Amino acid sequence: MPQQPELLYSYASCIVAQAEYYEDPAFYDIGIEKVQIGLKLDSSIAELWQLLGIFHTKLGRHFEDAKLLGLSNRFY
Repeated sequence: MPQQPELLYSYASCIVAQAEYYEDPAFYDIGIEKVQIGLKLDSSIAELWQLLGIFHTKLGRHFEDAKLLGLSNRFY
């Protein structure tokens, strides 16, 4: 697994594509985990925060969960 925030961002972006292609929300959980690792390495990368918001938005819409949708606003 890559240990550079930029590579983790790229990897998580690919996971978004897989989640959408396979219509499987489990990929979003994997993506969230990778983004959180990237944020631990460098929390100043805005793209990681935005991707975290995207994952939570997609999960919130999939499960119709207002809590996840509200949480996504924090990350944007």
